[in-house]
Amino acid sequence: VLPLWVADMDFRSPEPVLEALRRRVEHGVFGYGAELEELKEVVCDRMDRLQSWKLTPEMIVFQPGLVCGLNVMCRAVGREGAEHHRQSHGQGPSGGCPLGKHGADLLVVILRCTRLS
Repeated sequence: VLPLWVADMDFRSPEPVLEALRRRVEHGVFGYGAELEELKEVVCDRMDRLQSWKLTPEMIVFQPGLVCGLNVMCRAVGREGAEHHRQSHGQGPSGGCPLGKHGADLLVVILRCTRLS
């Protein structure tokens, strides 16, 4: 699972994002968005170009949030007797990861901010 987000309070959003939000608000319907095949292609192209990862659009599964995505990942790769490592993320609850229910051990790597001099 690659969390591809930055907290929105970290910087002012660029004008194209603000304009897209304005258009969405004017539309008045705030239901779930659709998966865009074009976005999957863009992700595949970027991951190939920047990371040399060969992906296909079928390999990309959009999730409504980080915790949900972590749970899906745990169910997909968790197997009895295996150890899986996950970084802590500091946003909301993530203890519900179901690896333990499948006989696997979840080892959480705690992230800590330190100042290097």
